[in-house]
Amino acid sequence: MTYHYLLFLLLVVHAPLLYSQGPQHPLKVDLSQDNGRRDVLASDASHWRINDARESSVTIEGVHFAMRSLEPSSRMICDWWKRGFDHPALLASDGIVLDGRPDLGITLELRISGLKPGKHSFASYHNFLDERHSGNIQMSIDGRIVSDAFQPSRRVIHDDDFVERVCSGIQT
Repeated sequence: MTYHYLLFLLLVVHAPLLYSQGPQHPLKVDLSQDNGRRDVLASDASHWRINDARESSVTIEGVHFAMRSLEPSSRMICDWWKRGFDHPALLASDGIVLDGRPDLGITLELRISGLKPGKHSFASYHNFLDERHSGNIQMSIDGRIVSDAFQPSRRVIHDDDFVERVCSGIQT
């Protein structure tokens, strides 16, 4: 039996001082389905279009992002809540879902490279897209837990309303 379990972020934001070269502004990345639709893309973010796969990567403005499921039998699925797009919730209405068995502790890894040396901040946004999903999310950086377990929001209708977790002072 396959379980779908929403586990990961809908948006990544990095603080200034992010780039090894280039602009000194926050970088917002919207995770979206690779379905060719433009009407579901947030206008104030870069877009990482993801196909169903065990891993995916993208380089945006010189910063490389690589994401993968650490459970060998699990893959990432980009899912959406279509009704959410009728509201100002373009970021909160789609995101990464992992298929597999949540009781096995499914883990999604995000690696970021190309950052300018120094301190950075990372913010992630979490929102369940349906009523089936439940469970807590815990975040760690280099094996160090950086957030207590938390519950994502559920089917929010405004991007300002979904659960955010911020990690500051990350040294590169």
